[in-house]
Amino acid sequence: MDINPRQVFHQIWEFLFFTEKNLIQQSLVKIKIHWERPPPNKIKLNIDGEFLKEKLHAGIGGVFRNSSGKWIMGFTKSCYTTCSLQAELLALEQGLKLAVDMLFAAIEIESDSML
Repeated sequence: MDINPRQVFHQIWEFLFFTEKNLIQQSLVKIKIHWERPPPNKIKLNIDGEFLKEKLHAGIGGVFRNSSGKWIMGFTKSCYTTCSLQAELLALEQGLKLAVDMLFAAIEIESDSML
């Protein structure tokens, strides 16, 4: 099955746009931070995006790890965006592109975004 990262990105954005009441409003929620290993023979992609509202600037990044927790590769990028959700989605898009380029067939994706 071929994964088209751009199509996945647009489908997620469309889903959130039509199902969420207010994408811009953020609330503080305490979450327990604990990394869980992916199942054997899978690679885990952890992504994150940070957004500076005043400058409409974002930093995105991600890391790929195997089922032993060993680091495979990572990425970071600076970009312009309009909200924190878009920064998270840009990180997802970049991670999916890399997964396709690296021929990672079985991946599990994790983000700290509550949306």
